[in-house]
Amino acid sequence: MPKRSWTAFPLLLLGLGMPTAVAGQVAIELSPDTTIAIGGEVLGPDEVGQDDLAGTVVFTGVGVALLAGTNVNAFGRTAAGDALFSTDVTVDLSPVVARPGDVVQVTGGVPSLAFDAGAKGLPAGVQVDAVAEASDGSLLVSFDVTAAVDGTTFGDEDVARLDATTGVASLLFDGSAQGAADGLDLDALDVLADGSLLLSFDGSGALGGVAFDDEDLLSFDAAGPTFQLAYDGSLEHGGWSASDLDAADASETPDADGDGVADAVDNCAFTINPSQADTGGVGLGSAPDGIGDACQCGDVNDDGFVTGLDGTLATRASLNLPPFSGGPSDLAAPQKCDVSGDSVCSGLDGTFMKRASLGLPPSLQQSCDAAVAP
Repeated sequence: MPKRSWTAFPLLLLGLGMPTAVAGQVAIELSPDTTIAIGGEVLGPDEVGQDDLAGTVVFTGVGVALLAGTNVNAFGRTAAGDALFSTDVTVDLSPVVARPGDVVQVTGGVPSLAFDAGAKGLPAGVQVDAVAEASDGSLLVSFDVTAAVDGTTFGDEDVARLDATTGVASLLFDGSAQGAADGLDLDALDVLADGSLLLSFDGSGALGGVAFDDEDLLSFDAAGPTFQLAYDGSLEHGGWSASDLDAADASETPDADGDGVADAVDNCAFTINPSQADTGGVGLGSAPDGIGDACQCGDVNDDGFVTGLDGTLATRASLNLPPFSGGPSDLAAPQKCDVSGDSVCSGLDGTFMKRASLGLPPSLQQSCDAAVAP
């Protein structure tokens, strides 16, 4: 799914009542290392399923058929929705033959190599066991053993970034520096639009004071640095307790204002309005117009309608006339004043409001601060 800029406003992990660090998270695609039954679906190690975080898991797959017994070592998706994956054995996906160190990308059912381990000089025994795509198109990978790429040595607890333009590898996440215990292998990975990482390991441990097991996902914010438990597998589905979560990709939905309503259906995408109240539109007593009260440009008295009264108030405020000695900032909703597109609250806006309330041109622009991206 497309990944954009998200808010840090936390959702609740559905069914658990516990906060998740993944803002806008709506589903997670997951793969186990053994066959398990979770959320009404039986998933084998060669399969991927999507957990809707409300108790249901459905099969999604990697976009091509894999032989039973194959383990999906790593899984992710590009911004365009293409599957990225690696396996624990060599697989013939004609016309592509992929070894365990390679990363396969499936576009419209057609596989290709997104990462060629041999071309990077990786020994045959090195496997990619976590993969994701960053927002700039760079490929993020982790290896199952210590490996050297482009002169940089990566431990199995690290994440390497392969530059989208040059392909050169650099260290993105240093697991040992963050406290990962010896022997812990980072085996699932995703990068979110806000830059935080989702991480899973092949054993139990604690990072940043946060305990985890091998069926869990942690979020990591490098700015802290801080860790949070983002997905508790065994609490979501008891079946996870018998398996290792070894591949993951989180789907997100844009929610720019962080009010819990996705941008695609939010009637005020840039102003917090969880109630989605839409009293009316332009003209006293007008019907709801699909624009939320919180961002209805022209509604400077904040009553849900744009009327001649709003025009009068805006005009008086622009002239610092009573009761607006402080100017437009004294209006009940000054953030909704600009309807002319000039980024200021002026008498012109007041005139436009009065005319529009009578059905006269010009039409009001949704150009006020409440309606546009900050």
